[in-house]
Amino acid sequence: MSNDKNEYEQLEEFIFNDEVQNTLSEISDNVMDFNILEITGMGTQEVKHSNILGWLFDDSEHNLEYLILEDFLKKVVDENNNKKIESLKHYLYLPKNKNRDITVFREKDYIDLLIVDEANKFVITIENKLYASERVEDGGGGQLNDYERIINEKYSDEYTKYFIFLTINLEEPTRNNWLKASHTMVANTIENILKSKDISVKTKILLESYIDLMKRRGIVEDKKLEELCEKIWLNKDYAEALNILIQHKTTITKKFYEDKLDDEFDFKDDSVFIKLESTDKIYEILDLNWDDIEETIFDISCEYENEDIVLYFSHRALYNEDMNEDIQNICNKIKNKKSKKYEEIKRYTIDDFVNKGEKFVIDDMKETINRIDTTLLSMLNKLN
Repeated sequence: MSNDKNEYEQLEEFIFNDEVQNTLSEISDNVMDFNILEITGMGTQEVKHSNILGWLFDDSEHNLEYLILEDFLKKVVDENNNKKIESLKHYLYLPKNKNRDITVFREKDYIDLLIVDEANKFVITIENKLYASERVEDGGGGQLNDYERIINEKYSDEYTKYFIFLTINLEEPTRNNWLKASHTMVANTIENILKSKDISVKTKILLESYIDLMKRRGIVEDKKLEELCEKIWLNKDYAEALNILIQHKTTITKKFYEDKLDDEFDFKDDSVFIKLESTDKIYEILDLNWDDIEETIFDISCEYENEDIVLYFSHRALYNEDMNEDIQNICNKIKNKKSKKYEEIKRYTIDDFVNKGEKFVIDDMKETINRIDTTLLSMLNKLN
């Protein structure tokens, strides 16, 4: 693109470019329009991901005969190829009993996934970590040590026991007898089965949704998407247009925050604080004028933060000694951590707007705020 063109002309040339449009179309096609797991709010919650893993490794519904579990364990063997995994190899390739009798437990004794094969006397413990780190106590030990102790106490030496530390980036566990594994291994296993097996429509939707969700959330890499994006970002002909787009960047959430929130909610003057009957009553009881004080006593704020819209409790002066004791007690019941000046109530992301829609966000915000207002009013009324 020539530098003597103005910004509008450069952007126009970028937008009306067949190669650019084809690449953008491929990028769009690489992400599912309808993701059942995203709609159910699964996101990055470890508990829900562990539930899905439990369903994948079991054979109670999808009827894949433990293929997902076996293929995943084979990848674990390849990643940890040493003497520690000899008996795991035998279990996968030369089991004593080919008719496995597997039960998959979720959150049993706080263990994310516990897989027990009674037919072969084999126990596999999986600790699933997404963004959290391994919990280690100052004096040593920690959760992995605790899980080993629990399993060794419950299952005799008759059982062969394996422990797997499942993380995004193949993190090293603190315990030497834990094997490393990654969510990419799970994703590759699912993709292989999608290509090679004839499966039901229901199972296919769930498997594809789980792969798509992990890619969206950065839990596994999306090589194809990366290559498509590089075709745009690394092309020198598009550099000026991309710089212009970055300078004028906006988002669905930012546009909503700037243009529509005022129409949906009643804010105090031009502030971020939402005007509620209950918070007005707090100021009235304390004989204070919100406009005249330097710090808020107790308010609900709505702020734009890192492309998200966030509802907060704001209470900078909540624990002022001069405050009415009854008001302090009420605020303490609603907000129970004195060390924080702000406490997040709810966060709405771009994904919420894309997958659930603007109306859902507005209705959910109103329901959340009304619930807080009603609760606080009820507590305040008891003072009279």
